[in-house]
Amino acid sequence: MWSRLKTELLNGGSFPSLTEARLEVSYSIVYYNAGRRHAVLSYRSPE
Repeated sequence: MWSRLKTELLNGGSFPSLTEARLEVSYSIVYYNAGRRHAVLSYRSPE
């Protein structure tokens, strides 16, 4: 999870504020845990 987060979200980027950085990280975590498709689930999201 963390290596993917660093690669996709933080790689060379910057955020205008700490609040915006926290929001982006929160959205990424929610997507990673609930929205992305999983091979184990026949490429469906957990929701």
